[in-house]
Amino acid sequence: MLPEPVPAMVRSPRAVSPLLAVLTLGLCPSSSAGQIASLPPADEAARDSSLLRFRADLLGALQQRDTAFIVSIVAPNVANGFGGDVGLKDFRYFWFGGGARNRKIEQLVEALQLGGALVDDSTYAVPYYAYGRRFPSGLDAHGHALVLGEGVRVRQSPGAQRPVVAILAYGVVSLPKGWTGHPDQDRSSHVVWLQVGLGDGRVGYVAERYLRSPLGLRVTFRKRSGHWVLTSWAEGD
Repeated sequence: MLPEPVPAMVRSPRAVSPLLAVLTLGLCPSSSAGQIASLPPADEAARDSSLLRFRADLLGALQQRDTAFIVSIVAPNVANGFGGDVGLKDFRYFWFGGGARNRKIEQLVEALQLGGALVDDSTYAVPYYAYGRRFPSGLDAHGHALVLGEGVRVRQSPGAQRPVVAILAYGVVSLPKGWTGHPDQDRSSHVVWLQVGLGDGRVGYVAERYLRSPLGLRVTFRKRSGHWVLTSWAEGD
């Protein structure tokens, strides 16, 4: 039995060439038929050396949970989602409050590692799949998700021992039942499964940890007076 895939993390993000993307998908014969579209990792940070240095410093601070450094790179007038007031007070509340349930730092680490888009010469936005390589036009962002990783198995029913119906690589799938989770029917783990719709009309189940919403955490950085700062973030719509 093949081991279950692990969501891919790009520690040194870089653009994925079209040829590499094709070769990657070619390793999974079932992927092209199963997924609605393909969104492999892509990053544009290399176009600005100061951005690469800034991102490396920020990643280190996030992983060490260095709140002083994190706050130091946040703009005083930061826009805090759709329900917060502008400014550092609400930023601290949303990012550092709530205890272990608050996973914004971990989510930003993942987004930065996967890569982002240079919207213009002074604006960098992450994660890549919510900005530079958006979901295909016409798809409802609420009803679709990105399968994050290569060789991710779609099971016939919710369970790690259930038959595989497709193998996906950074594929977009629909969510017929939304983000409603299903327990592992084999009771062999605490994995939560979500029902997904494939591009050929079939349905199956994917472990929730591999799925990402384009409406999840999105963060924008801007270069001001030669320095990069976090200027806005949002979740939902």
